[in-house]
Amino acid sequence: MDCGTVGRWELLVIPPDEPARVATRLLTAAADPANPLSAPRLLALAESGLDGQDAGESEGGAGPR
Repeated sequence: MDCGTVGRWELLVIPPDEPARVATRLLTAAADPANPLSAPRLLALAESGLDGQDAGESEGGAGPR
């Protein structure tokens, strides 16, 4: 979303059929200023079954929370 003089913002829209556990992790990760993942990447991880915390754990890290 282009916000004029404020700059560009990326919005994360959680699909309504997303399980609450996954939606909570996605929103928490998106709100974390240290999170390097984009909204499309977060959704792709959730769709592949590697939502937030699970993705980082499978790669040996804590993952975004």
